[in-house]
Amino acid sequence: MHRCNIGRLKINLKLIDSLKTHDLHHISDIVISVYDMQGRFVTYLANGLKSAGYYETVWNVSNHASGMYFIRMNVYNPEHRLQFSKMQEIILVK
Repeated sequence: MHRCNIGRLKINLKLIDSLKTHDLHHISDIVISVYDMQGRFVTYLANGLKSAGYYETVWNVSNHASGMYFIRMNVYNPEHRLQFSKMQEIILVK
């Protein structure tokens, strides 16, 4: 069983950055992407092979409008099979 966790969203108002935390229990190919309310791709927060461990990903939201966004985390095994998928909605207020 492939396990990983997508943590709670934390907002740093001083830097206007949001931190996404995740931990991996095995070497995995991870893709964390952000989409706007219309489902349009905004940016990648992570995209690539990661070893087991705990990671924090920074999203600089200074160039993005207030509104609802969706963060999707997909984790793939070394054979490129989807092992974990989760979507989380956030509301960005500036």
